Amino acid sequence: MLEYNPKHPLLSIHIPKSGGTSFYNILQNWYGKSFKRHYYQERFKIKPWKYRLKKLWSDAYRENLCIHGHFNHQRGFGIEDYYPEVSQYITIMRDPLELQLSNYRYVVGRQNIGKGYRNGKKLRIEKDIDTYLLESKSFILLFFPKNLTAVNYKEVISNKYIHIGITENYQYSVDLIAGKLGKPKMKIPHENKSKKTTTPSEETIRIFKEKHQLEYLIYNYAVELNSKINA
Repeated sequence: MLEYNPKHPLLSIHIPKSGGTSFYNILQNWYGKSFKRHYYQERFKIKPWKYRLKKLWSDAYRENLCIHGHFNHQRGFGIEDYYPEVSQYITIMRDPLELQLSNYRYVVGRQNIGKGYRNGKKLRIEKDIDTYLLESKSFILLFFPKNLTAVNYKEVISNKYIHIGITENYQYSVDLIAGKLGKPKMKIPHENKSKKTTTPSEETIRIFKEKHQLEYLIYNYAVELNSKINA
């Protein structure tokens, strides 16, 4: 993994439904005024602001800069679209199945109260949980570099990432990130949780995992990175 360079910008990639809201508050505390948001405004279809990375009248980067948000390359506001010159990232992952289930519950919850938007339209799912899992595709890879494959994922991650945490070992993961960034450890606030109200069949789970082998290779690698034995 990379060693953090505070003289260069840091991108914190918020994979939806993976604890990014809680991590947002910690990063904001760590970086203060040097913390910047990168979020698409879904209701009004407004793309994220592109920040100036270098100092005025200088070729040097602004120091201690952290940009956090949804870097989705399929929608035109990924890392390569906005900051191709930045080469150090952090992110937090979640088990791909649990992430997909959480997203389903979140969307259903938002549509039940008439809230939630996607690209200017209200969020809507009219499928049961099994149909949703069988027909939808995990969006995890949209938040990683475009060239990730089952052959090169470890090499790409080692060359681009300071650390990848996991929600299943969240506090320990964030403590590791704090150490690598030279920041104080902070207790994780638990926010933006979706209630567990639906469960898919075992056959649906098997098919979903079979369809998303690369996502699980990356996730299992992240699990190793956050093992107390290997850390």
